[in-house]
Amino acid sequence: MLLHDAKEVAEKLMRLHETKSNVDEVIVLAGLYRELEGKVGSIRRAVERVILLRAQGIPMSLPDNVGTTKETVRRLAARFNEAPISVTLKQSTRWTTLTGALDALATTLDALQLQDWKRYFNDSLFAGLSPDRRRATLNQNHPGNKASMERYSDLYSRFNKYRNTIPLTVEALNEVRECSDNLSQITFVEVEDMPDSVRRFFDASATSAGAGLALFTDEVKGWLQDHDLIGSYVVRAKA
Repeated sequence: MLLHDAKEVAEKLMRLHETKSNVDEVIVLAGLYRELEGKVGSIRRAVERVILLRAQGIPMSLPDNVGTTKETVRRLAARFNEAPISVTLKQSTRWTTLTGALDALATTLDALQLQDWKRYFNDSLFAGLSPDRRRATLNQNHPGNKASMERYSDLYSRFNKYRNTIPLTVEALNEVRECSDNLSQITFVEVEDMPDSVRRFFDASATSAGAGLALFTDEVKGWLQDHDLIGSYVVRAKA
Protein backbone atom coordinates (compact mmCIF):
# COMPACT_ATOMS: atom_id res chain seq x y z
CA MET A 1 0.00 0.00 0.00
CA LEU A 2 2.82 2.43 0.82
CA LEU A 3 4.53 1.88 -2.52
CA HIS A 4 1.18 2.01 -4.32
CA ASP A 5 0.23 5.37 -2.77
CA ALA A 6 3.65 6.91 -3.39
CA LYS A 7 3.71 5.59 -6.96
CA GLU A 8 0.21 6.98 -7.52
CA VAL A 9 1.33 10.45 -6.44
CA ALA A 10 4.38 10.24 -8.70
CA GLU A 11 2.34 9.10 -11.70
CA LYS A 12 -0.22 11.83 -11.14
CA LEU A 13 2.60 14.36 -11.04
CA MET A 14 3.78 13.07 -14.40
CA ARG A 15 0.31 13.27 -15.96
CA LEU A 16 -0.26 16.77 -14.61
CA HIS A 17 3.06 18.20 -15.72
CA GLU A 18 2.35 16.89 -19.23
CA THR A 19 -1.03 18.65 -19.41
CA LYS A 20 -0.38 21.94 -17.60
CA SER A 21 -0.13 25.03 -19.78
CA ASN A 22 1.65 27.11 -17.11
CA VAL A 23 5.35 26.67 -17.87
CA ASP A 24 6.51 27.40 -14.32
CA GLU A 25 4.04 24.88 -12.88
CA VAL A 26 5.14 22.26 -15.40
CA ILE A 27 8.78 22.69 -14.37
CA VAL A 28 7.96 22.42 -10.66
CA LEU A 29 5.77 19.34 -11.14
CA ALA A 30 8.41 17.64 -13.29
CA GLY A 31 11.05 18.23 -10.62
CA LEU A 32 8.82 16.88 -7.88
CA TYR A 33 8.05 13.81 -9.98
CA ARG A 34 11.71 13.02 -10.57
CA GLU A 35 12.55 13.42 -6.90
CA LEU A 36 9.66 11.26 -5.72
CA GLU A 37 10.18 8.59 -8.37
CA GLY A 38 13.82 8.18 -7.32
CA LYS A 39 12.90 7.69 -3.67
CA VAL A 40 10.08 5.27 -4.48
CA GLY A 41 12.49 3.33 -6.68
CA SER A 42 14.96 2.91 -3.80
CA ILE A 43 12.25 1.53 -1.53
CA ARG A 44 10.90 -0.73 -4.27
CA ARG A 45 14.31 -2.30 -4.81
CA ALA A 46 14.73 -2.84 -1.08
CA VAL A 47 11.32 -4.52 -0.85
CA GLU A 48 12.18 -6.75 -3.81
CA ARG A 49 15.32 -7.87 -1.96
CA VAL A 50 13.26 -8.73 1.12
CA ILE A 51 10.87 -10.80 -1.00
CA LEU A 52 13.73 -12.60 -2.78
CA LEU A 53 15.64 -13.48 0.39
CA ARG A 54 12.55 -14.55 2.33
CA ALA A 55 11.53 -16.80 -0.56
CA GLN A 56 14.93 -18.48 -0.23
CA GLY A 57 14.41 -19.18 3.46
CA ILE A 58 16.46 -16.31 4.89
CA PRO A 59 14.79 -14.46 7.80
CA MET A 60 14.44 -10.75 7.04
CA SER A 61 13.26 -7.98 9.37
CA LEU A 62 11.00 -5.05 8.54
CA PRO A 63 11.62 -1.58 10.02
CA ASP A 64 9.37 -0.11 12.69
CA ASN A 65 8.80 3.09 10.68
CA VAL A 66 6.84 1.44 7.85
CA GLY A 67 3.50 2.33 9.44
CA THR A 68 4.30 6.00 10.07
CA THR A 69 5.75 6.42 6.58
CA LYS A 70 2.68 4.81 5.05
CA GLU A 71 0.44 7.26 6.92
CA THR A 72 2.55 10.24 5.81
CA VAL A 73 2.23 9.17 2.18
CA ARG A 74 -1.50 8.45 2.51
CA ARG A 75 -2.30 11.86 3.99
CA LEU A 76 -0.39 13.80 1.36
CA ALA A 77 -1.81 11.66 -1.44
CA ALA A 78 -5.34 12.44 -0.23
CA ARG A 79 -4.64 16.18 -0.15
CA PHE A 80 -3.06 16.08 -3.59
CA ASN A 81 -6.07 14.26 -5.03
CA GLU A 82 -8.29 17.06 -3.74
CA ALA A 83 -6.05 19.87 -5.04
CA PRO A 84 -3.60 18.52 -7.66
CA ILE A 85 -1.21 21.46 -7.83
CA SER A 86 2.38 21.80 -6.70
CA VAL A 87 1.46 24.19 -3.88
CA THR A 88 -0.50 21.37 -2.21
CA LEU A 89 2.65 19.30 -1.96
CA LYS A 90 5.06 22.09 -1.07
CA GLN A 91 2.90 23.87 1.48
CA SER A 92 4.59 24.25 4.87
CA THR A 93 6.78 21.17 5.52
CA ARG A 94 4.63 18.63 3.68
CA TRP A 95 7.12 17.82 0.93
CA THR A 96 10.20 17.75 3.13
CA THR A 97 8.32 15.58 5.63
CA LEU A 98 7.37 13.15 2.87
CA THR A 99 10.81 12.94 1.27
CA GLY A 100 12.50 12.73 4.67
CA ALA A 101 10.23 9.85 5.69
CA LEU A 102 10.92 7.99 2.43
CA ASP A 103 14.67 8.52 2.77
CA ALA A 104 14.60 7.30 6.37
CA LEU A 105 12.63 4.21 5.40
CA ALA A 106 14.99 3.36 2.53
CA THR A 107 18.03 3.81 4.80
CA THR A 108 16.52 1.65 7.54
CA LEU A 109 15.52 -1.05 5.06
CA ASP A 110 19.05 -1.20 3.66
CA ALA A 111 20.64 -1.33 7.12
CA LEU A 112 18.30 -4.04 8.41
CA GLN A 113 18.76 -6.16 5.31
CA LEU A 114 22.54 -6.05 5.56
CA GLN A 115 22.34 -6.86 9.27
CA ASP A 116 20.03 -9.84 8.63
CA TRP A 117 22.16 -11.07 5.73
CA LYS A 118 25.39 -10.89 7.74
CA ARG A 119 23.73 -12.79 10.58
CA TYR A 120 22.63 -15.52 8.16
CA PHE A 121 26.07 -15.60 6.51
CA ASN A 122 27.92 -15.90 9.81
CA ASP A 123 25.52 -18.31 11.52
CA SER A 124 24.40 -20.61 8.69
CA LEU A 125 27.20 -20.80 6.12
CA PHE A 126 30.83 -21.94 6.01
CA ALA A 127 32.73 -20.80 9.08
CA GLY A 128 36.24 -22.03 8.31
CA LEU A 129 39.49 -20.10 8.16
CA SER A 130 40.68 -17.85 5.36
CA PRO A 131 43.20 -19.49 2.98
CA ASP A 132 46.17 -17.75 4.64
CA ARG A 133 45.10 -18.89 8.09
CA ARG A 134 44.26 -22.38 6.84
CA ARG A 135 47.75 -22.85 5.40
CA ALA A 136 49.22 -22.46 8.88
CA THR A 137 47.50 -25.67 9.95
CA LEU A 138 48.65 -27.81 7.01
CA ASN A 139 51.46 -30.18 6.22
CA GLN A 140 52.96 -28.12 3.39
CA ASN A 141 54.98 -31.08 2.08
CA HIS A 142 51.98 -33.21 1.27
CA PRO A 143 51.33 -33.18 -2.51
CA GLY A 144 47.56 -33.34 -2.15
CA ASN A 145 47.42 -30.15 -0.11
CA LYS A 146 48.51 -27.91 -2.99
CA ALA A 147 45.61 -28.85 -5.26
CA SER A 148 43.16 -28.74 -2.37
CA MET A 149 44.38 -25.30 -1.32
CA GLU A 150 44.06 -23.93 -4.86
CA ARG A 151 40.44 -25.05 -4.95
CA TYR A 152 39.88 -23.80 -1.40
CA SER A 153 41.30 -20.35 -2.27
CA ASP A 154 39.13 -20.03 -5.38
CA LEU A 155 35.94 -21.06 -3.59
CA TYR A 156 36.71 -18.90 -0.57
CA SER A 157 37.27 -15.83 -2.76
CA ARG A 158 33.92 -16.32 -4.51
CA PHE A 159 32.21 -17.03 -1.20
CA ASN A 160 33.76 -14.28 0.89
CA LYS A 161 32.87 -11.44 -1.50
CA TYR A 162 29.30 -11.77 -0.25
CA ARG A 163 30.17 -11.57 3.44
CA ASN A 164 29.16 -7.90 3.55
CA THR A 165 27.26 -7.72 0.26
CA ILE A 166 23.72 -9.02 -0.24
CA PRO A 167 23.32 -11.23 -3.34
CA LEU A 168 20.72 -9.63 -5.60
CA THR A 169 19.61 -12.69 -7.57
CA VAL A 170 18.68 -16.29 -6.86
CA GLU A 171 21.64 -17.34 -8.99
CA ALA A 172 24.07 -15.32 -6.86
CA LEU A 173 22.58 -16.73 -3.66
CA ASN A 174 22.87 -20.25 -5.01
CA GLU A 175 26.54 -19.58 -5.78
CA VAL A 176 27.15 -18.51 -2.18
CA ARG A 177 25.49 -21.64 -0.83
CA GLU A 178 27.28 -23.94 -3.26
CA CYS A 179 30.65 -22.41 -2.39
CA SER A 180 29.83 -22.83 1.30
CA ASP A 181 28.93 -26.50 0.84
CA ASN A 182 31.98 -27.21 -1.32
CA LEU A 183 34.36 -25.49 1.09
CA SER A 184 33.15 -27.63 3.97
CA GLN A 185 33.86 -30.79 1.96
CA ILE A 186 37.50 -30.04 1.08
CA THR A 187 39.95 -32.17 3.04
CA PHE A 188 43.60 -31.51 3.85
CA VAL A 189 46.46 -33.33 5.49
CA GLU A 190 47.16 -31.37 8.65
CA VAL A 191 50.53 -30.81 10.29
CA GLU A 192 51.89 -34.13 11.50
CA ASP A 193 51.97 -33.18 15.16
CA MET A 194 48.39 -31.90 15.29
CA PRO A 195 46.54 -33.54 18.20
CA ASP A 196 43.34 -35.43 17.42
CA SER A 197 41.37 -32.98 19.57
CA VAL A 198 42.52 -30.05 17.40
CA ARG A 199 41.72 -31.93 14.21
CA ARG A 200 38.20 -32.67 15.48
CA PHE A 201 37.79 -28.99 16.39
CA PHE A 202 38.83 -27.87 12.91
CA ASP A 203 36.53 -30.36 11.21
CA ALA A 204 33.56 -29.20 13.28
CA SER A 205 34.32 -25.49 12.98
CA ALA A 206 34.28 -25.72 9.19
CA THR A 207 30.62 -26.76 9.18
CA SER A 208 27.64 -24.39 9.35
CA ALA A 209 26.85 -25.67 12.86
CA GLY A 210 30.33 -24.80 14.12
CA ALA A 211 32.29 -26.51 16.88
CA GLY A 212 30.59 -27.02 20.22
CA LEU A 213 32.22 -25.75 23.40
CA ALA A 214 32.88 -29.35 24.41
CA LEU A 215 35.44 -29.53 21.60
CA PHE A 216 37.22 -26.38 22.78
CA THR A 217 39.44 -28.15 25.29
CA ASP A 218 42.52 -26.75 27.02
CA GLU A 219 44.64 -28.68 24.54
CA VAL A 220 42.83 -27.08 21.61
CA LYS A 221 43.07 -23.62 23.16
CA GLY A 222 46.80 -24.02 23.74
CA TRP A 223 47.43 -25.26 20.20
CA LEU A 224 45.50 -22.35 18.69
CA GLN A 225 47.43 -19.87 20.83
CA ASP A 226 50.75 -21.43 19.83
CA HIS A 227 49.85 -21.12 16.14
CA ASP A 228 48.43 -17.57 16.46
CA LEU A 229 44.93 -18.72 15.49
CA ILE A 230 42.96 -18.07 18.67
CA GLY A 231 41.70 -14.71 17.38
CA SER A 232 40.13 -16.35 14.35
CA TYR A 233 37.32 -17.87 16.37
CA VAL A 234 34.34 -16.42 18.24
CA VAL A 235 31.67 -17.92 20.48
CA ARG A 236 28.12 -17.56 19.20
CA ALA A 237 24.83 -18.78 20.63
CA LYS A 238 22.84 -21.30 18.67
CA ALA A 239 19.53 -20.07 17.27
